[in-house]
Amino acid sequence: MSPLDPIRTILMATFAPTYLHIEDQSHRHAGHYTTTSDAPSHLKIEMVSAAFTGLSKVKCHQLVYKALSAELAAGLHAVQLELNSPI
Repeated sequence: MSPLDPIRTILMATFAPTYLHIEDQSHRHAGHYTTTSDAPSHLKIEMVSAAFTGLSKVKCHQLVYKALSAELAAGLHAVQLELNSPI
């Protein structure tokens, strides 16, 4: 099981994306943020979902942060988001 699986499961269940790519970038931030967990601390998430249709970029980001609130509280430090609705 990958450390990204719980995050992938949450995003799939919440947004039913047609495209989802999650990249763990924690290694790029060594020394910047220290955690006692093996869970990822810095992620890049690219996602396409109909759930974002007609919403502002800010609102889309807020929805993702809300969905990942438990992970953020548990040590996920930074999330870079590229969110789009289907064309």
